[in-house]
Amino acid sequence: MSDDPTKKLPGEQDADRIRALISAVQSMSTDFQEVKTRLEALEKTMNERLYDTKPIWERVLAEIAELRSEMRDGFRTLGSKMDVLNEDVLTVRAEQRLLGKRVQDLESKAS
Repeated sequence: MSDDPTKKLPGEQDADRIRALISAVQSMSTDFQEVKTRLEALEKTMNERLYDTKPIWERVLAEIAELRSEMRDGFRTLGSKMDVLNEDVLTVRAEQRLLGKRVQDLESKAS
């Protein structure tokens, strides 16, 4: 009875192919769901790490702002010190000039 021609009708081969296609599509759907799940997990991890670095970034910005303030104050102090130094140097040079004139006057009187 295995040679019975009615057991395999021409449409049965097409049905096997359709079943194989359906199975392949279902397998692809499962693979797609797995990829989708992994992508969602990756997005979640990325967002968590983004929030992990946010406090660090905010601290860096705060430190930069503090450093700017310190530098501004430091430059003001440096400017004031340079003014004082300039005045002292000018005073010393003026007194040196006066002393030079007095020495010349004494030398001219002694000659």
